[in-house]
Amino acid sequence: MTMTKHRIKSTFLFCLLALNSIASALAGELPDTPAPDAPQDARIESYQPSPESGLSVWHKESGGAGMLFFGTRHNFDPASAQRTELTRLFEQFAPTLLIVEGGAWPVATSADEAVRKYGEMGLVTFLAAKRGIRVASFDADFHAELLVVSQQFPAEVVKTYYVARLVPQLKAASGTTPSAAEIEKLLRSSDYSSTGDSSQAPATIDAFDRSVRSAVPGLKDWTALEYEHVAGIDRFNPEHKEMLNRVATASQKFRDQTLADLLLQALHNNDRVVVVAGLSHMLGVMQLVDIDAAFLK
Repeated sequence: MTMTKHRIKSTFLFCLLALNSIASALAGELPDTPAPDAPQDARIESYQPSPESGLSVWHKESGGAGMLFFGTRHNFDPASAQRTELTRLFEQFAPTLLIVEGGAWPVATSADEAVRKYGEMGLVTFLAAKRGIRVASFDADFHAELLVVSQQFPAEVVKTYYVARLVPQLKAASGTTPSAAEIEKLLRSSDYSSTGDSSQAPATIDAFDRSVRSAVPGLKDWTALEYEHVAGIDRFNPEHKEMLNRVATASQKFRDQTLADLLLQALHNNDRVVVVAGLSHMLGVMQLVDIDAAFLK
């Protein structure tokens, strides 16, 4: 797997397992369908999923254009209620465009395989391919994101964040803490260097460890990194101001704006667009988009 593919998958899996931390920071249960502050006329009964699916839905239609935004609880269970409801509502809506989180996902040979390997992003990618539906992603240009983030933080902090966010993801994927050699391989990759003064960015495991402990006071060492350290939860909870979470918030804001721009362009083009992303992205886009104005021609 190339480093670019590694980053794309890690972006998704990072959001996948960080969602519980984000939801906790929201100080309550995940919002009912649709999420809080959704326009009243977006509450269309026919697109409400079953409660057990864990899906939040934001829906709006006018004329030929339409939006069905799924805020998901990411999972890899082919027998889940989420898989059933996502498939049903996707087919009912009949989109002309799909926008997903995490870059370009492989097309699996079956829906079950898609969910087992790639979660709900793999499922909707499979459904779109089966029906010849166009697919786009708001995570398609990592280097554009890196440019924006590196203008806000020192090179050392930027590189530390993008490698640190992989540590809990790799723990979850393998069940064990990644080795120092694995982390040093990531540190050597140009994909994780910022556009700032790279001479200050960590290139060895010892330098990375020092940078992580500086950014997260009280942390024993880099192996103790968990999702709450890199999930951007200060976006929802001002009490969390650790440096890595501040970088995560900048990253997420860039991604949300990219998603909002893609969505508005799709509606302008009179597409029927399905968006599938973690719930935090739905909440972010709801703050950016005046959905009623988007449908005014």
